[in-house]
Amino acid sequence: MISNVRRLFRLLLLVSAGQLQIKLANAQSVAVSATAAWSSQIVAFWGAILIGVRSSLGGGQVNSAISSVFSSIRVARRTADITTSLSRGDWFLQSGWNNGKLRTDVALICWRSPLDLRALALRVSMQIEVFGDSWEILVLGRELKGSQAQESIIQWIKNPRYEGFCTSKVMQTGENMFPLDEADIAEGLNMLKQTKKAHADDIVQALNPKRNTSASRCTSLTEMYGGADAMNSQTSFSYHFTKAGQAETPYVSLSSETGLYGSSRCSSMQCSFRMYFLVHIMVASAVGLMGAASGRGLAVWLMAIRPTLQTLGAQNVAGSDVILSLISMDKSTFQYETGTGSSLLAGDITSPKMLWWSLAVAFLIPLLELTIVCTGWLYGALHVEKIPPSGVVGHGMLWLSTIVGLSLSIRAMISIRKRLRGRLIGLFETPNFTRIIVGVRSQQVSVNRILQSPFYAEGVLGLIATVLNDSTAVAEANAILVASGVLRHPSVGTLLDLHLASDILQYQYEGDHITLQGDPATAVTVPGIYPWFQTSCCITLTLVSGCVSVIYAYCPLPSWVKIMTEVLLAISVVWFGTLERSSGLPHQRDTYVCFMVSALIISSVWYVGVKDEG
Repeated sequence: MISNVRRLFRLLLLVSAGQLQIKLANAQSVAVSATAAWSSQIVAFWGAILIGVRSSLGGGQVNSAISSVFSSIRVARRTADITTSLSRGDWFLQSGWNNGKLRTDVALICWRSPLDLRALALRVSMQIEVFGDSWEILVLGRELKGSQAQESIIQWIKNPRYEGFCTSKVMQTGENMFPLDEADIAEGLNMLKQTKKAHADDIVQALNPKRNTSASRCTSLTEMYGGADAMNSQTSFSYHFTKAGQAETPYVSLSSETGLYGSSRCSSMQCSFRMYFLVHIMVASAVGLMGAASGRGLAVWLMAIRPTLQTLGAQNVAGSDVILSLISMDKSTFQYETGTGSSLLAGDITSPKMLWWSLAVAFLIPLLELTIVCTGWLYGALHVEKIPPSGVVGHGMLWLSTIVGLSLSIRAMISIRKRLRGRLIGLFETPNFTRIIVGVRSQQVSVNRILQSPFYAEGVLGLIATVLNDSTAVAEANAILVASGVLRHPSVGTLLDLHLASDILQYQYEGDHITLQGDPATAVTVPGIYPWFQTSCCITLTLVSGCVSVIYAYCPLPSWVKIMTEVLLAISVVWFGTLERSSGLPHQRDTYVCFMVSALIISSVWYVGVKDEG
């Protein structure tokens, strides 16, 4: 009996002690959670700064899933424009307000069927989206109707502004390599100017034997006019292939090939885009779990994925969008050296047709990324518990983050005024050439309008259009070779820009800058091209979000206020980055950096914690 009483007493003591320990543990858990939440603001503050700086360093880079989706939409629209233009015998030009400093890049497309044309136009459109932010690109081509030996393909060639920028040299002599010199082209122009115009086949027959088919090599950096300064002002495919051969990345490799007896040398780019897609989704899943564990910082998590991928090998993948770069450059071949009699020159790029599912994958990956990150963050946001700041750390980090974020937002707003004061330069005079600014992102070039112009119809533009469009199927192979030879002449790009600026866009100048455009004339100003209103709205929304986060920390506001504020702030951040790529004029660097850092700091300032997570 006594022993039973003792056992019961011991049991009661154990139960009481256990309850006391549970209460102490709960109290300690609350204290630890609060301390962790306040201390995490220090990590969040510096993390937001680092991510903001990394996201804004590369001008024009895709830095979020929304920007990537927008790029894919532009690819689809540009593909349709290129297909429409080339199918009716016209050309397509991609340019801008300061594009093509050294040359006009030319994509010469040869296709046999409408399906081939769409597949080739899709690859060209992707390559333009990835590499063409600072390039001027002319797309033209011909439908193949003759021998089946001529395959559907894209050939990228270069049209330098000045012969000193020529990227190909004759192997034996080191002279600039132009397949047709000025005397040869003048002979073709004389045939166009005859009272009874010669047939296109006759022009092809006269010029094709005159083509210089000597062995060629790429121009070295020391041989180019301007050297490294000229090369840095506008990159090229040769730079990206060289970088791929020197830099280490798990996603890109080069497969080298050498001709018989070493007469030619080329490299084909092999892109492991499937492996990259897997890594991309894994990183997105990890970031989504971090968002679920924190319940705050939606804008930070959306912008954190690409800086993380850069540390996993993506920093050495060339182009503005890694996904589109890997898809568009796969199986493309670069010519380092060409042998005697080759139809290509050193420095040329050839690309095959693109697979039908490529654009769908380019849409799917960022959409899946966006879904994972937003779902993780939303789960955490719906399960957060508010933890008011207290002590030096709690109040200090809240106000430090808020003051820094609001100050940088105001600095970004002020810097917009400096952008709006600029001029739109339309003519750049150099000692060797004059560069004419086109000023539009994309423009369809009507070949009929060129042939109807008395000035251009009998010039090199008319010669190219006549040879490509009017030659018969029997002469089409040689016609393409002759056209590519004429396209390499330095005057072609300048004349095309002059035609667009004077006849199509009808610019009027005051000194070197553009003042009026069109008929009737309308004013051309920086505020009319730069999206200052949308930019200002993004910055204003960031300022308002910073104020709301402080009020939320001290006042009993409902949880949906935090959720809606974070969503709106995230929209402003990704849209600000998208404007960098879509607008006629990009943001200034100080505006971009100040806004990104301020927005991500403010996005991280929420004193909440997710219960029973992490």
